Amino acid sequence: MTFAGAVGPGHRVAVAAALVRHSPVLDVGAGSCLLEARVGAEYVAVDIAPQVLQPGRNRVVADLLHLPVRSGTFGTVTCISSLQYVVDVEGALEEVRRVTRRGGQLLLLVPNLAFVRNRLKLARGRIPWCSPADTWRGGTVRYFTLADLQPVLERSGWKIVGVHCSGRLRRMRRRFPSVLGADLLFDLERV
Repeated sequence: MTFAGAVGPGHRVAVAAALVRHSPVLDVGAGSCLLEARVGAEYVAVDIAPQVLQPGRNRVVADLLHLPVRSGTFGTVTCISSLQYVVDVEGALEEVRRVTRRGGQLLLLVPNLAFVRNRLKLARGRIPWCSPADTWRGGTVRYFTLADLQPVLERSGWKIVGVHCSGRLRRMRRRFPSVLGADLLFDLERV
């Protein structure tokens, strides 16, 4: 499995795209729809913010907790760097499970609070921001660690197939994602 172009702008999307196994694909929190050109499958983009959703076919403005699609419609759902902006994480995971067919896939990428660099920031009394959208007026509402998110995923009806990281040295980081991964990319299967 290669992650060509998996460093630099869009590197998280490139790593996720290489893991897509089923179609059609629902890209939740799609924004500029970077995944669309990489998946080579039927693609539907959902975002809560119409101003960031790239124009095109199969675009839906919706909230992650209320996806306006039939149950069991999608083979793969991606949620790349979106879950940290959701207050009701378990509700979001249940809604994504609802729209994913049995045996389908969820590719879920979240920032890792336990990443060694974030631990150092916390030790210095600083909050590790997760994206440029983070400000004192908004942004990240949830921080994740592998140990905290794993049982939530399993309770929500997802089986962990693998945990990946993006960025440089991702193969080494994958050995110890809980401390070496700046982000955690969960490859999940709906049970």
